[in-house]
Amino acid sequence: MEVTALSVRLLINVAVLLPAQVQHSFSHRAEATFPRIVPSRLQFFEYESFSVNCKGFFHDLTKWRVMRNIQGTNTTCKDKCEMRGTYNITAAFSIDSGEYWCEVDGKKSNKVNIIVTEGSVILDSPALPVMEGDNVVLRCKNKKTFRIEADFYKNGVLMWRSSTVEMTIHNVSKSDEGLYKCRISGIGESAESWLAVRESVILEIPALPVMEGDRVTLRCRNKMTSNFPAVFYKDGLLIRNSSTGEMIIHSVSKSDEGLYKCTSGVGESAVPQPLIPLFQCPLLYKQIRLNP
Repeated sequence: MEVTALSVRLLINVAVLLPAQVQHSFSHRAEATFPRIVPSRLQFFEYESFSVNCKGFFHDLTKWRVMRNIQGTNTTCKDKCEMRGTYNITAAFSIDSGEYWCEVDGKKSNKVNIIVTEGSVILDSPALPVMEGDNVVLRCKNKKTFRIEADFYKNGVLMWRSSTVEMTIHNVSKSDEGLYKCRISGIGESAESWLAVRESVILEIPALPVMEGDRVTLRCRNKMTSNFPAVFYKDGLLIRNSSTGEMIIHSVSKSDEGLYKCTSGVGESAVPQPLIPLFQCPLLYKQIRLNP
């Protein structure tokens, strides 16, 4: 019985990609453009502890630093700043109130406004923008006594009188955006904090790895339209402005691999989506026939 090699063919290697799990901290899917506050709220009593960090930002996380503007002066976290861009305050004072953001090489994130009060009442509201359609809970807290009633105000107007010191906004929308505060009779009222609402924005990106050299189109759209100005980010860094909501990579390569997201005037896409190009790897395959 003779074994004869009949042909040699060039095949394309088909790869099954099992991407390593990348852990980033995203809160309400708005994470990578805002610093993260722990615990996740904007108001604190004096002597409470909290931290601000830059987790969720890409490209050498250790270089990101928390910045703050206190009474009109920009400062870095200095000696309180640990590796990976974390700013820890173990006992807060009113002087710690101000704007906080993340920064590296002149690139800045969005800012959050933290309020530390000497008073007896604070509003516990989301530290980051919430997505349209979410249910949002606001809580009125006081450090003196246990009271079960509170009034909630939006832009100075009474919106809700609660018997549980909580106010729930069901199916939140852009119209719910504004300055909120709460008041407990006989105790006091909180400062105002801004509740930001982002409209749902979707980044359309290939679900499967694309081949090197392919033409790839990314589209940023909301539930109404896909034709609006958008900004595209790769690994947390701005790479392109588009007047049409589209970004075209004409000949994709390994250098285009990364996590992509888009933003527009109405909102931001969800957790960044991976784009994974595949190399065309030649594989020699010998076909063998057994002859009797």
